Amino acid sequence: MPQHALFRNGRLDDFLRKRHAEAKEAARKLPESQLRTLGVETAAAELAAKYRIQEIVLRPADRTMDDPIEVDVDVRNHQSFSRPQRGSPAMASGMRYVIHLPFDGDAVLFNLAPNMQTSMYPHADVKMSLGHLDIVAEVPSVDDPVVALKRKYDSELALLTSYSSAQVPQISEFNDKLLVEARQLLQDRLRLLDATKTAVTAIGIPLVTNAGAPTLPIALERRIEVHGAPLAPSESTTAPDRTISNADYEDILSLIRHQCRTFEGAPEAFAVLDEEHLRDVIRACLNAVYRGAATAEAFRTKGKTDICIEADDRSAFVAECKIWSGGKALSDALDQLLGYMTWRDCKASVLVFSKDIQKFLELVRKRVLPSIESHSGYVRTLSSDPETGEWRVVLRHSAGHDVTCHVMVYNLHVP
Repeated sequence: MPQHALFRNGRLDDFLRKRHAEAKEAARKLPESQLRTLGVETAAAELAAKYRIQEIVLRPADRTMDDPIEVDVDVRNHQSFSRPQRGSPAMASGMRYVIHLPFDGDAVLFNLAPNMQTSMYPHADVKMSLGHLDIVAEVPSVDDPVVALKRKYDSELALLTSYSSAQVPQISEFNDKLLVEARQLLQDRLRLLDATKTAVTAIGIPLVTNAGAPTLPIALERRIEVHGAPLAPSESTTAPDRTISNADYEDILSLIRHQCRTFEGAPEAFAVLDEEHLRDVIRACLNAVYRGAATAEAFRTKGKTDICIEADDRSAFVAECKIWSGGKALSDALDQLLGYMTWRDCKASVLVFSKDIQKFLELVRKRVLPSIESHSGYVRTLSSDPETGEWRVVLRHSAGHDVTCHVMVYNLHVP
């Protein structure tokens, strides 16, 4: 049973040069709004993490083996058998052994030759989805299986180790340069963008504002207040409920809306992010505008995908980010929101991202509102606008108070 010769389908140097060019192009195409929101250090770190190469690490201590099976073995080159006529196979009974050798790292590296001179290559089948190599040994019945199998395995392992070790210096050099070069490129971009804005201002020609952008200028040190609701005399010994104003709520939604439309405008840059990283970008955008008490961030994270405003260790506003995976995920997000919203007059938002255009169209047209209306806490719909992908509803907490929740859906499909 012939196996694939590894490390001979391309040059590692060529692969690294191409990946380096892709990383530089991604840095050049990173949307300005995302760059300014994340900052150079965070944006450079995310780019470096995305394009970093993970070297191959073999794990022979974790190897396993399938039950041997009977096969006919080609013995044309076996010393115990006479040579057949040229081109004719010579088969004998034997056993096939398959050893599974686990590995960590980027499986594509098994195709790429490092800078070393050799005429011998290891042979194995790469099972990428399972994270292991299959080393196959077919042993004629006349051979000692222990000796033959050990010889085959030791030989292949030695070659695999030699090639993967030879790749390490090239990979390390590539990875070490990624962060430094990404940082420098992004810093240069920011300087150019700032210089351009200064030049445009000096020219004095008004610029057209992007449709949907929040009204400018925005006060970057604007404070958001979490205030207590008035108490009746009989409630004087009870801690006051906390809330944010309706005006702050609408402003927060406007900023979130603008940031998420930026996502839609450059899906190739943002579709690679998971729920947590999308949340972090949105939270950074909000904290660039709002301040909480003293100099603290107004918006913090709570759980894996939540953005919240808290007072007295309880939430007055919560936004939940979800990648669309069906109506149950939306229902679970509403459950989580209600679990946080322990004040009366609470306000919340659910941000749903779809990375599939068909799912997005189905989501907007058919699924969102029915999924909300079927939730056990649903009370009523305040507004519904499938054209813009926004709905506002009232949900009832198990404690009896109502929560205003604004649901927004955005498309991160990359054509």
